[in-house]
Amino acid sequence: MSKRARVLALVAVLAGLVFAGMIYGLYFASNPKEIPSVLIGKKVPAFSLKDFSGNPMSEKDLIGSPVIFNFWASWCIPCREEAPLLESVWKAYKDKGLKIIGVASNDETENSLKFLRTYEITYPNLQDLADSTTLIDYGVTGMPETFLINREGVIVKKLIGAVKEKDILDFVEASFK
Repeated sequence: MSKRARVLALVAVLAGLVFAGMIYGLYFASNPKEIPSVLIGKKVPAFSLKDFSGNPMSEKDLIGSPVIFNFWASWCIPCREEAPLLESVWKAYKDKGLKIIGVASNDETENSLKFLRTYEITYPNLQDLADSTTLIDYGVTGMPETFLINREGVIVKKLIGAVKEKDILDFVEASFK
């Protein structure tokens, strides 16, 4: 299968997932941002990704600290809105042990790097650009989506759309009690 055919197939699958999520949200959920995830209360799915310098990271690296695991793309307007908040929370809590991990998905490397520079993002960011399997394994239907993960590596909440300060600070403060 050619690279173009693979990309078109991936786009078709992702479009189908987004459409299914929208339909579910319109007909079955009172608030589409609260579409439940089957991952809540379960260990994070396995993944193996690299950061923009080529350093590997896996789900094992998420255990032992509270984690904000954020899927984003440079073309995503809400991702731009939440970037300063995530960076400020990172700066305020990283020395206490909080991890924020960004996952650039469905994006070109150069565009992702420009986004990171523009918003002066210093927390670790991974690339899920080639085949977006991590995006699929986590059930991401749109950008941005964020998973709040406890110290044991269990997903406690999924946030759809740009994160809100209250949601993030409630999670962080509860994690350090």
